[in-house]
Amino acid sequence: MIRAALALLLLTAAPALACSPAELVVDGRWHSGESCQRFRALDPIKAVSLGPMADLGNGLVSQDLTEGNGCYFDAYKLVQDCASGQALLVGPEKVALMEGPKPSVLDTMERRLLARPEPATLAGVQAMAMTKVVALARGQGLRVDGVMLPLDCACKTAYPALKPRG
Repeated sequence: MIRAALALLLLTAAPALACSPAELVVDGRWHSGESCQRFRALDPIKAVSLGPMADLGNGLVSQDLTEGNGCYFDAYKLVQDCASGQALLVGPEKVALMEGPKPSVLDTMERRLLARPEPATLAGVQAMAMTKVVALARGQGLRVDGVMLPLDCACKTAYPALKPRG
């Protein structure tokens, strides 16, 4: 009986869980990982990162881009057209881990794009975007939060024979 009361007291007296981002090492460099992942700390609690690339077919690749920290961040979907050399950044979608899981509008957009019978195009992604289009860039990089994010890996990996036009 005393053990049960003590356990109940410990459970009810437990502090509310909070999210505290881990301190990052700021070294001014992009760090690369498998499948074209990139990461750069902007300050001790804020970073920009690219997730693994996904081949959407027809010369298109996508990656999840996040800007923020481990608790609160802005999520984007980066879609590159490897033939034209253009990139489309769709978002942001605000994410707060303390709010719990919720459906991702950006992931839903990507699933719908992959399910379409016609080949994917950058114009099709732009038309399907359920959030505003943030940037359309041409070339090897995209400026995100004051730093140039290199976009040279995904197309070279998925479509090495394609050379951007224009």
